[in-house]
Amino acid sequence: MMVLDEQFLRCGNEGCGEILKRLPSPYFELGVCYYGCPRCNLVFKAKIENNAISALEKDERTYEKYMLEHPKNWE
Repeated sequence: MMVLDEQFLRCGNEGCGEILKRLPSPYFELGVCYYGCPRCNLVFKAKIENNAISALEKDERTYEKYMLEHPKNWE
């Protein structure tokens, strides 16, 4: 099991700065996890290297769309 160095990540959207929420992943992707901003509705894909986040990029899905893709409500 991979354990990340937990750190607070803030939304990079201009004027937001909300702490990002770790999102559940319905499938296993090696070296990737997802974070979402419920305030501005963005999803970020985090690339993991050496148990730390090495890159953060915007995902094409919105926060609401990402959460609706799951059969159960994960919140």
